[in-house]
Amino acid sequence: MPETERLHNRRLKTFEALADIVAQAKRRGLVNRTCDPELAAHLIFDIHIGENRKWLSTSHPTYNDGVKRLRKILTFALQHFAK
Repeated sequence: MPETERLHNRRLKTFEALADIVAQAKRRGLVNRTCDPELAAHLIFDIHIGENRKWLSTSHPTYNDGVKRLRKILTFALQHFAK
């Protein structure tokens, strides 16, 4: 199925990009040295997907509400990666 393959490839590229961002931050000392960039990438991605689903299932989803909630939860999670 071409669509499934395209989705899988996009997901892999997203994980790789997120892991690279976390690894760069780790090298710069911005992220806890024990943080696994790949696990962090999966957590960030899963939070993003989960929050999008919750947001879209509300009766009147607005962009500002969705971004506000996603930022709040990602900030909370990322604070635990920070040094």
